[in-house]
Amino acid sequence: MRGWRIETRCLACRYPEALPQNVRRSWHRVYNASATARNQAYHVPPAAANTRGPETEVIAMRTILTAAMIVLASASVSYAQAQPDKALQDAQAARSQAMRSGDGAGWGKYTTDDFMVVGADGAVKTKAERISEINATKSSPPAAQPTQPDTKWRVYGTTAIATTQTSVADKPTMITSVWVKQQGMWKVATVQLTNVTK
Repeated sequence: MRGWRIETRCLACRYPEALPQNVRRSWHRVYNASATARNQAYHVPPAAANTRGPETEVIAMRTILTAAMIVLASASVSYAQAQPDKALQDAQAARSQAMRSGDGAGWGKYTTDDFMVVGADGAVKTKAERISEINATKSSPPAAQPTQPDTKWRVYGTTAIATTQTSVADKPTMITSVWVKQQGMWKVATVQLTNVTK
């Protein structure tokens, strides 16, 4: 109602654990910068309520909404393009090396217990099934170090998504891997293989 004081708290203050650190910082900056607009829109003494027209409320609200959109857009773009830290890169390298050398236990160290992989044909395999397959290749000569594929990363705090285009069974394949951080250690939770037809 007009003339009421409406308390609008910063989302970063209301939900500190639900937002990445850089999103909180960006939100604080815009939130503080738009304090004047918010006060004009909401913190109006009852005695002065009748002096404000609807145009003033619309302008102030647009200012707040625009600031919020800028925060969300800039924060999501900058954070999604973050590069993996050294711990994540080392985990990826160690997991790949263990798979090439037939070390199922080493591979499992960087894989969550509820891991599953969905093949390009739609077949689903569990962590135990993949460990058995990897151990079965132990007697074979270690696979050669493949050419470093082009991997694109999107990192969101304790979750990271890696998208890699490579060749599987002589077919161009897109591999999407979801990494999660458990007890300070990066592990793969799920993998999706998709054949590239174009």
